[in-house]
Amino acid sequence: MLAEKKSFMREPAVTIILDMVDKVHINVLLTGILEAPLLKDWLQKVPESGNPDALLLALKLHDKLPLEMRNLCKMLSHACNPSDLFTPEHMLLLVPALKETSFCHPRVHSVWQVLVDILFADLAVVNEDATSSHSSKKTKKSKKRNSPEKNLARRLSSFWEVVVEGSLLSSSHDRKHLAIDIFLMLLQRIPASCVQIVVSYKFVHCLLDILSAKDSHLYKSAQHCLQETVNWCENDDERRAAVVIALQQSSNGKFDNISRTRTIRKLVSKFVTKAGCLLFGQKLTGLFLEGTPTQLNESSLDKSLTEEEVEMLSVGVTSVGEDIENLSEEAKDSDDVLRSWIVDSLYNLSKNTALDPAAKFPLQKEILKFLTVQGLFTASLGIEVTSFELLEKLKWPKKPASARVRRLCIEHMQHLLVDAQNFMISHKHTELNESMQHEVSPLESNDLGAYMMCFLGTLQNIPSVFLFWPLSKDDEDTFNKLHSAEAQLFRAACKGESNLSKVQAMRFLLIQLLLEIPLRPGEICETAAELLICCNKAFGNVIELVESSDDENETPALIDVLVDALLSLLPHSPAPVRAAVEQYNRVRTHEYASDCKEGFETSSTQTCSC
Repeated sequence: MLAEKKSFMREPAVTIILDMVDKVHINVLLTGILEAPLLKDWLQKVPESGNPDALLLALKLHDKLPLEMRNLCKMLSHACNPSDLFTPEHMLLLVPALKETSFCHPRVHSVWQVLVDILFADLAVVNEDATSSHSSKKTKKSKKRNSPEKNLARRLSSFWEVVVEGSLLSSSHDRKHLAIDIFLMLLQRIPASCVQIVVSYKFVHCLLDILSAKDSHLYKSAQHCLQETVNWCENDDERRAAVVIALQQSSNGKFDNISRTRTIRKLVSKFVTKAGCLLFGQKLTGLFLEGTPTQLNESSLDKSLTEEEVEMLSVGVTSVGEDIENLSEEAKDSDDVLRSWIVDSLYNLSKNTALDPAAKFPLQKEILKFLTVQGLFTASLGIEVTSFELLEKLKWPKKPASARVRRLCIEHMQHLLVDAQNFMISHKHTELNESMQHEVSPLESNDLGAYMMCFLGTLQNIPSVFLFWPLSKDDEDTFNKLHSAEAQLFRAACKGESNLSKVQAMRFLLIQLLLEIPLRPGEICETAAELLICCNKAFGNVIELVESSDDENETPALIDVLVDALLSLLPHSPAPVRAAVEQYNRVRTHEYASDCKEGFETSSTQTCSC
């Protein structure tokens, strides 16, 4: 009676009924409570009536109802189990009732908690079984655990897309606030694998719209939601990686810029372990290959162009082609922003000072491989190539990376090699090298430059893989000569030849010049040729070049050639090339000073003895 007169009293009335059902005997339930006319009327309400309290009653009593009453329950007529309840078709039927729960704002209606409990029922049972199982059964249980998690993902996706995105986010402020509350309810229970379902494109854009304006009605609610999300994932690498990837993918890599927060930067800085960095690196490379949900499909673009042309031409508009072209360019720019953020994040990950050298080196190798593949190469057959020599698959994104992103990959390769060279100069490299001092294979050594050059050579030998950057004949010839010279210098370094520091410095300078060729076509050949001649004279026992000269008067001029070549690189070269030049000059000057000092000491000794 009370529930019929006052709508805000319906939920408390339903709560009282449910409490009584839990306490009374089954006979009393069947002959007394369930026979009440008003209760029957509520259970038989059609979904279109928009009565969330009737839905709450149906959800809680469905398993206890006699078969006759269960068949008359129109709210759940097709939902005999959770899989049926969370189908897109059934969720659409429940939308009117669920939308009406916003009347009790800011409180969340009880029906949502019941729905969430049913949604996670299977996963909760599996987790309990896994906790109580014997250690000998762990493997079998872990295999069974995959199926409920996949079922959860399917049900959660349907619930989120139809109810939250389809009805709440596109409605009033109260319903958007309700969507945020439901997100926080789900967040505490979902596994990391399901984060991307709820941290979706539409939900993230709703948050960004609110956070970008401090005078927004829901600003504090969005702030609280973001803070709770950070707290939830802050101390778990898998959760943190999933949240960062979902936020950046849905915002085209601009979440911090648009939200005017430091959320992404704060979360990324928390990756301080080897396992966490490797996991995040894998997620980043996966995102690079997968792309964003807003990438335009060319075929659908052509189709929409035709339809829009017809519509606009009918009202005298003829600039459709320009509008579509601008839309396509905007999508490309957004994609470049995300991919540029990924490349920047990978490089910053390689510089993580919290990792010890032994843990950082495998991470740097994986990042360098990724940058090499995406920056320098492309595949002629599909987007995936298997290398039997490397025993791994090389992948490229379906939508090819732009020249701007590829250039950024090469630039970060150069910076990464500068870091590697600085590390080799430090005493830490000697400690790391003790366990690998007998290894001479570039792929097995702890020399990042040699590893990159060997990996690059392996890719060049795969028939279906070729350089993305078109090179002239002179550039290609210089590219190959620099590659060959570096390989010979590396072998000399492994054999413990004299002038080891000078050899290593020259190796890294040659690598930097090789990477400059695609970025500055036609500008490196002359300087590289001069350096290779100098290498041939300075390290003649290890460098094999076709060009040679027997002129006895060349020795004095050789120093001038070397100095001119190095000086010519300084004005217009990027920082990594200048750093390599400066390092070689530093080594050469130190060696020259040592020779002068030894000569002076020898001369002084001879004078004293006389």
